[in-house]
Amino acid sequence: MKILITTGMVIIFISAFFMFFIFDVAIKNQIGCILQESPSCGESGVLLVFGLSFIVLFLAVDFITVYLIVKTVTSTNVSYIAKT
Repeated sequence: MKILITTGMVIIFISAFFMFFIFDVAIKNQIGCILQESPSCGESGVLLVFGLSFIVLFLAVDFITVYLIVKTVTSTNVSYIAKT
């Protein structure tokens, strides 16, 4: 049980780090590029959508991880209570 929770926390930490990194580096630069309307920004809209899609992907992974941990912990507690 502790291994499951530790693994889930590691997955959430790694995905949170990548979400912060993508937002800080890619999305902030692309939003600034769009607001300045510089001709050197080229495909800033594509990179913005690409960065946002990765953030949504990491949020989905976090949601699924938390759901599975909660489901496992509650089902373990219910089966333990039923045995006693």
